Amino acid sequence: MPHDGPFVPTARQAGRREFLKLVGGGALVLATGACGGAQRPRGVYPAGGSSDLQVGGARPLDDARVLVRRDELGIYAVTTVCTHRGCALGLDGDRLACPCHGAAFDLEGRVLRGPATRQLEHYRVTLTDGGLAVDTSQVVPASMRLAAE
Repeated sequence: MPHDGPFVPTARQAGRREFLKLVGGGALVLATGACGGAQRPRGVYPAGGSSDLQVGGARPLDDARVLVRRDELGIYAVTTVCTHRGCALGLDGDRLACPCHGAAFDLEGRVLRGPATRQLEHYRVTLTDGGLAVDTSQVVPASMRLAAE
């Protein structure tokens, strides 16, 4: 009987080594898919009003994978995608924490704990008629702020 798909041997048909390669390869695909892959969306995202974002305040934009913050110098946006393996970071008090491998960043995106070694990207924030907007296609220096009103 002809078979159109790929041949996948059973444990009896394959030697122990070949079977373990097949099973191990599948487990590797599942593991790597589970620990990373948070997309870094590119585009312009509305980020609400500037007046209701107080100094020290933070506003997560889950669709954009961004955290919008206001400090004493102004308003900025930092990605919430880990630089180690691309996992989605969570806001945990005064830091961004990676649930996959334990990396941690301060709220400006500086690495506090590895395995990540690169700081988080910052994106351009502008003020429009509709309020704040974050452009995730424009990476800016971490020191760049939108002057607060």
